[in-house]
Amino acid sequence: MARTAQLGDIVEIQTAKGLAYAQHVNNYMKRASDCPLMRILPGVFKTPLEDFEHLVAQEGSYCCFWQPDFSEGRVHRVANVPVPKQFRKMPMFKSRAVAVLPSGRVSEWSLWNGISRGNKAIARLTAEQKRYPLQEIVSLDFVICRIERHWRPEHACAEPPDPGFPLTKQSNLKPPKVKPAKVRSSRFRCS
Repeated sequence: MARTAQLGDIVEIQTAKGLAYAQHVNNYMKRASDCPLMRILPGVFKTPLEDFEHLVAQEGSYCCFWQPDFSEGRVHRVANVPVPKQFRKMPMFKSRAVAVLPSGRVSEWSLWNGISRGNKAIARLTAEQKRYPLQEIVSLDFVICRIERHWRPEHACAEPPDPGFPLTKQSNLKPPKVKPAKVRSSRFRCS
């Protein structure tokens, strides 16, 4: 069995909301190990699916560069289905080009066609461009967090922006109580 996702592979992802699915639809570079483009398929399901033909044809999904790690047991390859024609092409991507302002808003974006080496800077995104996936490689924790929060790429352009980062858990550990140090008087005094 292959150690990396192959084109057309459907992977099952366990989330707190139920089971989600992603399909390996394209590769950045030539080999799957270089960085697979995974299409996060629409929906979360209470029971495992067996037929994926209908699911992969549905709109309402987004892509991200993510390498499923099958060795951890958190993701399972469940099928291989031909990638629908409309999802085979590498999509356009957006990324934070210049600076993120203190408000969290991005002052300038850049667009990338998924193939060439250069990005095109752009000051304002159109409604269509806001739906472009982010140009980033994410971890499984990001994928799960985004699925559970119903995150979409356009949320990264909202006010305030939501880049889809996993929320950090607050520790319930309390700092130890420390007695204040006693200050000894000094032999030297100021006059």
